[in-house]
Amino acid sequence: MRDARKNISRILSDLQEAGPQAEPVFIGAHRKAEGVLLSVESYRELAALRERFRRGEAVASAWGSLRAEGLEPTAQFV
Repeated sequence: MRDARKNISRILSDLQEAGPQAEPVFIGAHRKAEGVLLSVESYRELAALRERFRRGEAVASAWGSLRAEGLEPTAQFV
């Protein structure tokens, strides 16, 4: 933590400069990671993936509900 506080300006500058190719920076205490710093681009990519995953789960759940009712989605919606 002490190193992160002391070098935060450099760390942020490095993240910004490297953009989506920036390696994550783990921070914590007593050599135990408790958080991660990412470039904004990497965070946005991760958030978009998470949203797509959630939508996929919602679709799978809806299809499962349809099938449980004895219905099948038509080709128009597959």
